[in-house]
Amino acid sequence: INNIFVYGSLKEYGTRSSILSGTEYLGEDETGGFLLYHLGPFPAAVKSDNIPKGYTVKGQVYTNIDNDLIQTLDWIEGHPNFYYRDICTTINFGLAWIYLYPMELVSNRVLIVDGNYKLKND
Repeated sequence: INNIFVYGSLKEYGTRSSILSGTEYLGEDETGGFLLYHLGPFPAAVKSDNIPKGYTVKGQVYTNIDNDLIQTLDWIEGHPNFYYRDICTTINFGLAWIYLYPMELVSNRVLIVDGNYKLKND
């Protein structure tokens, strides 16, 4: 897999977007099977079996993600102890890496009802 689906600070204009500067932006996309929560300064996608009908997480897909970049992203995202890396299927671009948060840690957090974490520039 050489694509990554991003939905928070790694999105274009996000605080960590420069990390993806050596990659190719494919475009806006969505993925199902996850819920998106607001953690304050950043969001968290979690796997769930209880997804509302039609709910998707909105984000962006980048390609040309090599192993060195994955290692850097794993470190930044705290994989596997904070966020953990998994695979999702996006609507437009197919399989991609995604960083997820443990479901048990979002019990008191606010669900982002439209699945779209808005950056200050959005």
